[in-house]
Amino acid sequence: MRRRIRAKVKYSTTGVGTPQHQSMELVAKQEGIVWTHVPYPGTMPAFMALLGGHVTAQVGSGEFIPYVKDGTLRLLVTQGEHRIKTFPDVPTMKELGYDFYNETVFLFAAPKGTPQYIIDKGG
Repeated sequence: MRRRIRAKVKYSTTGVGTPQHQSMELVAKQEGIVWTHVPYPGTMPAFMALLGGHVTAQVGSGEFIPYVKDGTLRLLVTQGEHRIKTFPDVPTMKELGYDFYNETVFLFAAPKGTPQYIIDKGG
């Protein structure tokens, strides 16, 4: 039986069951790690928890780029199928042996009843 490693790592994501949460749980299961998931109601609150020292790591999207470039944060791994052009030296989860990738799609949404001329501007 694999020995479980108790890590004093708290990580933030944008919520329970999100691809970010799933990726961290996959790593935990595969490596036998026990760590603490701290879900936040959105990307920026999860990211601010990292910057404020409330969590040890964060799984998020592009908000981290300026902080990695200035050396405040270190990008450990990406979740895409391929390495990203901005950080070509950072491996993907698949390259590190985890059968996971996430190609997140961002979109705009509008409430029901939004005038058609506004909808047409979005396309």
